[in-house]
Amino acid sequence: MDLQQMPAVKRYLCAALNAARATHLEWGSADKDLNRGAPRRTFADIASSELAANILPRLENLLNCWGLLVDQAGRIEERALSGEEEARLTRTYHPPI
Repeated sequence: MDLQQMPAVKRYLCAALNAARATHLEWGSADKDLNRGAPRRTFADIASSELAANILPRLENLLNCWGLLVDQAGRIEERALSGEEEARLTRTYHPPI
């Protein structure tokens, strides 16, 4: 595992998680009362919200495996990985050829 690349990858995944949350919050509501008077959602808005809702649990799990916890406000807390967790991450990492 290239430990020098990990901070950049972690930042990228945290940004992806925050973008998915924002998209889901903005376009995910299908409640008629909440959306009364608002223009209809386009197919692209609905599709992006559905995609965000589908990838959110996976991104959260991936970040948790790396010892990162991202709250709803986007704040990042990092915990130290145990030796077993670090070994598991380095064992399953395959550098590009």
